[in-house]
Amino acid sequence: MSYRKEFQAAINRTTKWKLGGYAIDELDTPVDQSVLNELEATSHIPFTERAGKGMSVNFGMYHMLLTRFGIEGAVITMGNVSVNGEMRLPVTASHFKKMIKHQSGEENMSQYHLWTTLPGGIVLDHVILSSLHGEGLVEVNDAIPSERYICGPGDELPHGLEYHPSWWAWTFSWHPAPSTPRPWTISWAPVFRSSTIRFHAPRQIKGSLT
Repeated sequence: MSYRKEFQAAINRTTKWKLGGYAIDELDTPVDQSVLNELEATSHIPFTERAGKGMSVNFGMYHMLLTRFGIEGAVITMGNVSVNGEMRLPVTASHFKKMIKHQSGEENMSQYHLWTTLPGGIVLDHVILSSLHGEGLVEVNDAIPSERYICGPGDELPHGLEYHPSWWAWTFSWHPAPSTPRPWTISWAPVFRSSTIRFHAPRQIKGSLT
């Protein structure tokens, strides 16, 4: 299945769960290479230390993309990633659905991968290459900014990479949550509110942190 079809399925799934609606833009919206390189330079986490930190690194990049560079139409995407057909994470869309239904399980959020989807089905990820490089699966010259991230059409990515979106969101807030060992707070759409997970309507928070 193509990335656009998987992303559309994620949109439909998110809407079905009453977490908000979104219309995918069929037109590619290229981000200038100089902007991507400048965005890459804003990260305070070194390339070699990014592996497994998709939540913090990619959300930080997404936020900078919106607020500093004024890129519109980008959305946070969460799900799984495969390399040469092999899934890297032990999660599916049904896991998140159960978390919503039972209002629990947020301690497993780190098992999901987070990246940015740009209009036209463009994938932007500043973390995955650090993981693959650390595992010896790819060679990266981290002195060159453009080699430290993935940015391209979801069906034309290098290294056998395929992204499998489960749902999307306008924003993802990360706060200390008392009484839990992990500081997760997710801002999505109005479904429930608990001590650790809060959902808000996308139209209220588009392009901003909550």
